[in-house]
Amino acid sequence: MDLRLVAYFVAVVDHGGVTKAARALYIAQPSLSQAIRSLERQLGAQLFDRSGRGLTLTADGRAFAEPARQILADAEAAKRRVHAVRDLVTGRLEIAVLSALSADPLPELTSALHRRHPGILVTVRDPGSSSGVLSQVRQGEAELGLTDFPVQNDMVRTRELWEEEIALVMPPDLAATLPDPVPLTAIAGIPLVLESSQASGRAAIDSALGQALGFVAVECAHRQAIWELVMHGAGATFLPRRIAETELRNVVVRSTSPPVRRTVRLVFRPGPLSPAATAFLDVAAEMSRSRLS
Repeated sequence: MDLRLVAYFVAVVDHGGVTKAARALYIAQPSLSQAIRSLERQLGAQLFDRSGRGLTLTADGRAFAEPARQILADAEAAKRRVHAVRDLVTGRLEIAVLSALSADPLPELTSALHRRHPGILVTVRDPGSSSGVLSQVRQGEAELGLTDFPVQNDMVRTRELWEEEIALVMPPDLAATLPDPVPLTAIAGIPLVLESSQASGRAAIDSALGQALGFVAVECAHRQAIWELVMHGAGATFLPRRIAETELRNVVVRSTSPPVRRTVRLVFRPGPLSPAATAFLDVAAEMSRSRLS
């Protein structure tokens, strides 16, 4: 149904006739009369009785009057909602995040987005693995994906944000016997506290260390518990240097030789993104420039 015709009908009802309604709408009276007849043909009902002087609503016209006003109100509400999303007053963003990136940089990125656009609802999905991130983005379950694994897939776009060091974090008594930086060959003799071997964050460490990964003293599924275990002397772990230096207490943070590094990436499908996703990419680009400067 043509909303313009519905609006014309309501105007005729409100103004008590075609002449006054046409004047209010700034259209010619014959054009308005023709529009009303077009609406009647679309509905298959006569809305006005034209047998006397002027127009009076028929039973069908009276029955249609209230729904017509509701149609216009709903259309206006829908328009306001679209504008609100477009202007980032509100909106929703689904993002699939590798668990290794949930402590850094997800909180900083999300906080920066909310400072600018507090009405956006961000839903964080745990895909369980780097392939899960890619799968959820490809299938449209998430609009953006945050990962530190290389992505080679023609069905998604990749934006590299920054590269960061993964440092060895350990209690002071363990550090006392180790050189700085710590050779990877020495890692095999150090008790390690790592995520469970099935965890997505563990895969990058296993890949980087290879045969150097030896004495795993504790496997744990909870990231915060790993931090507490290291601070209480249970062993060493690997963390982004930024996190280790700002979030952990009474530990020693050492580089390795050769260094272990990871690249933080955003992935998304080709084509137009929602305003919320575009805003997130803008925030990520600014943070990237800040970290690289």
